[in-house]
Amino acid sequence: MQSTVRFIRRNLLAFSLSLFILFIINLILFTYLNYKAISITASIIPPDELSNKLIDQINQNNSVVVIDKNDLALLEKNKIWAMVIDDKTGKVIWSKDLPKEIPIKYSIKDVALFTRYYLKDYPVFTYINNKGLLVLGYPKDSYGKIPTNAFHVRIVQNLPRNIMYYLLFNLLVVFILYMISKRKLLQSINPITNAICRISNGEKIQLKENGDLLDIKIAVNKTSKQLLEKDSMRTNWIAGISHDIRTPLSLIIGYIDRLSQSKHLDDIEKKELELIQSNSVQIQNLVNDLNLTSRLEYNLVPMKKKDISIVKILREVIVDYMNHEIYSSLYDFNFISDSIPSSTMVNGDEKLLERAFRNLILNSIKHNPQGCQIQIEITMNTAEVNVDISDNGVGVSEEKLKLLNYSVTELIKRNTKTERSHGLGLLIVKQIIELHEGSVNFRSVESHGFKTRITLPLHNKNKT
Repeated sequence: MQSTVRFIRRNLLAFSLSLFILFIINLILFTYLNYKAISITASIIPPDELSNKLIDQINQNNSVVVIDKNDLALLEKNKIWAMVIDDKTGKVIWSKDLPKEIPIKYSIKDVALFTRYYLKDYPVFTYINNKGLLVLGYPKDSYGKIPTNAFHVRIVQNLPRNIMYYLLFNLLVVFILYMISKRKLLQSINPITNAICRISNGEKIQLKENGDLLDIKIAVNKTSKQLLEKDSMRTNWIAGISHDIRTPLSLIIGYIDRLSQSKHLDDIEKKELELIQSNSVQIQNLVNDLNLTSRLEYNLVPMKKKDISIVKILREVIVDYMNHEIYSSLYDFNFISDSIPSSTMVNGDEKLLERAFRNLILNSIKHNPQGCQIQIEITMNTAEVNVDISDNGVGVSEEKLKLLNYSVTELIKRNTKTERSHGLGLLIVKQIIELHEGSVNFRSVESHGFKTRITLPLHNKNKT
């Protein structure tokens, strides 16, 4: 299974790597936009914080400017020069580490320019105090000054929308990467899952043994081949056993029939022969059913389909049972087909459909030896014909109904209990009807009784 592990790992790694790269790009972008601000504020004391310390000291003395030596040391440490300009004369009345190129007298125009921009390429910050204007000059290239603090209204208005677009773009990229990864994964997995489903339905499969998930494909093909071989062996074994049993059984039934005609038998001997004959016929029917259901399971029964009248088949089956005294004396048959024209046709194998209908009637007879009413009703619509076969006998439990309504494949797997109570007859019914692209549904009738609905597609010429 190494190729499977590599395939899954490769796809997960590719998707994870894509997300990681997208994250790195966003991280780099964020870092780039904030690098200067972070680096400056981490190494140099901010102007507003420094000015608060100095202005408090400047305002305390009305005659001269006196600054604490600790604050002067702070200016030296951060390479910041400072000066106080008299607001009346424009002259510098106090300074600290003033560069040579910095003038010592300023006009209103000069103040307006360096307040907004730079003073001799130094970023400067101005603060009003009692003696005039405090100017703090920071090292060149330490701060970038924005010439204007006014922004167009549309820029501010569009900011939330642009942020939303940015987030949506990232989400879209993630979604596209996910869909690509998912599609690639499904393209490799879908053929395998479909093959497994087909195997569960007993179909033959053969996957191409190449590409991704090679180990799984080889294993699925091998499993399919082994299952088919086992099924073939089982079918051949059942056919062989059936043949071996039928031959001596036919001889036994023949000899019993001959012995039963003897005039030298007393009543006890006749009853014993009847019991032997009845059980022999039951074994013969069971062997035939076992052989038939095995062949139906693997589509080994040749289908002789033709257009047949469903009404005609049912009528012949019912008449056949009514002509047997043992059935007519205990069972009341009721056939309802008044609304169905005798020309109603289905396309199918006449013998197999007849077998299905006989099995359903025999099921009612078998489970109601005391007798009951058996009703056969035909209804139809524009596309289908429904055959309902019901009785008012002992009925069936909910648990058995649930088992009977499983699919043929599932019923074969779960048929241990069902076979003991219903034999193979109902399983054969489901197999025959499914071969005719129809459906079978079993249900209870009110508080008692049993009902089967067979639905078959009408032949095209019946459809309106």
